[in-house]
Amino acid sequence: MKSPMPLLIALILALPFLPAAEPAGVDAIASKPAGEKVSFVDVVQEVVLKESGTIFLNFGGKYPKERLTVVIMDETKKRFPGAKTWEGRKVRVSGELSEHQGHPRIILRERGQIEPVE
Repeated sequence: MKSPMPLLIALILALPFLPAAEPAGVDAIASKPAGEKVSFVDVVQEVVLKESGTIFLNFGGKYPKERLTVVIMDETKKRFPGAKTWEGRKVRVSGELSEHQGHPRIILRERGQIEPVE
């Protein structure tokens, strides 16, 4: 019987060249409990700008069938230039899940919490 050692060594040497796994999409994290820190990559399905100045980024569908909403409050929207142009773009989002009227959401506070993915 041949030794499995050469195969094991080849696999170990290949590990640094394997692509890193992307964070889960919104469907995988929308059902997690409020308070949990999450990260996901998905496409912004809809951008809604309210009269109050608050920006809503809907994922997994358009309102009222969205799976998760990312919220940019009026007082912090200056940190997120171009947010209104993100509709249809794939982005990576990180933050703490919360809930509003039974729907999961993440409130963005810092620019590093969201970034476009090519």
